[in-house]
Amino acid sequence: MKLQAKGYHSNFVNETLAIGLSPFNINDLFTQRIRWALGAIQTLRKRSGHFSALNFKQQVIYTMSYSYWFNSYRRLTYLIAPVIFILFKIPIVVSSPIETLIFWAPMFVIYHLTYKKLSNGVRSSLLNNLYETVFAPTLTWNLFKEIVGFKQSMFKVTPKDAKKVYGNFNLYLFFPHLIIFAILVLGLYNGTILFLDTNYAFVFGINIFWILYNSYVLILSLLYALERPIFRTSTRFNLKLEVKAKFHESFEIFDTINVSDNGISILTDMRLRIHFHQDYDIKVLDNEIKSHFKVKLVRVIQSNQKYYYGFEISHISKKSARSYFQIIYNALLIQTQNEVRHYDKLSIMRVIKSKYKSRPKADKVQLNKPFIFSFNQQTWFCDIDHIDYDLVYIKGHFDSAPIHMLLSFDEGDIHFDLISKEKENVYVYQIAKKDISRLTELIAIHQDDTKIAEESIAYQINSKTEPQT
Repeated sequence: MKLQAKGYHSNFVNETLAIGLSPFNINDLFTQRIRWALGAIQTLRKRSGHFSALNFKQQVIYTMSYSYWFNSYRRLTYLIAPVIFILFKIPIVVSSPIETLIFWAPMFVIYHLTYKKLSNGVRSSLLNNLYETVFAPTLTWNLFKEIVGFKQSMFKVTPKDAKKVYGNFNLYLFFPHLIIFAILVLGLYNGTILFLDTNYAFVFGINIFWILYNSYVLILSLLYALERPIFRTSTRFNLKLEVKAKFHESFEIFDTINVSDNGISILTDMRLRIHFHQDYDIKVLDNEIKSHFKVKLVRVIQSNQKYYYGFEISHISKKSARSYFQIIYNALLIQTQNEVRHYDKLSIMRVIKSKYKSRPKADKVQLNKPFIFSFNQQTWFCDIDHIDYDLVYIKGHFDSAPIHMLLSFDEGDIHFDLISKEKENVYVYQIAKKDISRLTELIAIHQDDTKIAEESIAYQINSKTEPQT
């Protein structure tokens, strides 16, 4: 504003020159939006002397940017207006049925039809109403405190680092929404009675429709307050990068489906014969930029005849890390310039499914039968609880669990190495690399004895403890 007031010209460059991270949880998002709103009001108050030096177009633009934040007051009025009329017979808008049909109905329809079209699919009227409803109570209160002179908290940069979120409902931020929803239910109940018992069915019908629409948006707002659990502490980007991976004797080429600052994920048509927690070499190339690091397998998911492998970076030099981050940044910059975001249709059921979508079950082969294990002329009778890829969960009562064991079948022997103790009397063994191919045969042979989960597999080892021997 100071530069433009002194006659400098500013230009808009319609090109993505930098990208950034958005807030990671609902608390940080509210903190950011409140800071933006208060910053706009404080700028208007402290720099108002420069306003008169701006030209007319600039004054209009700055006025719109300031007044935008007061939409929260308009939104709250929109939410409670029909209830005020039904409960207290105080009309917010006075119009006849004919005037309503002529002026309000076309505006309502055109607004919904054109909003998404004019924004090139980036926004929709429902998304806009949802956004305003989520923030309206909190912004209204904080703007009021700023206007009347209450001292606000000091400036604080919104944290962008990833955090674990456990899906709790944020009652502090959304308690006002619950109160408003209760008021809407009360208004709907009384409005329905008046609609059925009076001669003003049209008038109360319009207000009932108004309450129902507001209730729908408010329910979506409350559902978004239920943050979906997030267990990773790094932001994933859906990027397709070409990587070279050395899982055996030579490097093979794969495409990533997503990447983060501490890992990558690839999708293949075939099952890779690789081990958990073993280092593998990865090379990522982008024109002249190269990055070479080691990764460990931490996740395997099978779905629709595809195999998803998640790897965590186990060792990377500073030089390779800088190159890796530059490759990600370059890919994100190209993706941001080329893509046009189209938001999915919002619906209550879609939100509920996204919040409570169950994690895929483990691809467990439940043998439910005892086996005879042996090693160094010792013999143990143990139950195999289940087999999970190259891991075997064995139930047994050991004074000291054997580090190595051998399981003999008529079809061949399987060798095991102790990894950790899962829980009481359940031990995790890994199948020796040279015996992995026999695992598939074992599953096939004992198919009639097993119970395989119907859904795709997902298994992750978060920690590895030293075996007690």
